[in-house]
Amino acid sequence: AHPGRAECASAFRYDAPVVESVEPNHGPTTGGYTVRLAGNNYGTSPTSIKLSVGGEACDRSSWVSNTMAKCVVPAGVGVTRAVAEVEGQRSDGSKGDTDVFSYDAPVVTSIKPSAGNPEGGQLVTLEGRNFGASKEKASVMLGDHPARVVQVSDSRILFVLPPGEGVEDVSVRIGDQTEPLA
Repeated sequence: AHPGRAECASAFRYDAPVVESVEPNHGPTTGGYTVRLAGNNYGTSPTSIKLSVGGEACDRSSWVSNTMAKCVVPAGVGVTRAVAEVEGQRSDGSKGDTDVFSYDAPVVTSIKPSAGNPEGGQLVTLEGRNFGASKEKASVMLGDHPARVVQVSDSRILFVLPPGEGVEDVSVRIGDQTEPLA
């Protein structure tokens, strides 16, 4: 079907695209690398396919054949799906989790400073990787106490220390992935 065309009794609908595997099926949150989407019904023309990961268009989509396409992955976070769209028909994940692509989970390598006033209010920096770039998708907990995230880059999170006492585990949640730091 083509957008804007009415369905009629004499219309023919080709099978929708199906993503059967994504290789590699994970990578850093910075994006910019190529993944291969093996599947079916990708069409016969390099201009007919649009690819996306996590709802974001691939930085570059390349049609290889009716059963193979390549995507330069956009920046993102979390566990997502790779989607192929051909002439308005989209893959729908009906083959289970074969179309899942996971951005790498956050990794914390340091916390500075590592001690602070029990009244809170101090700025603290977490360093690491795979934090993404969205403050809205990032959260930091010290034990059961949420911290206010001020700034996020792929390698650094700046947050305001909440009030607390004793020794608390620090955990970082980016999208739907968590990395604890004891």
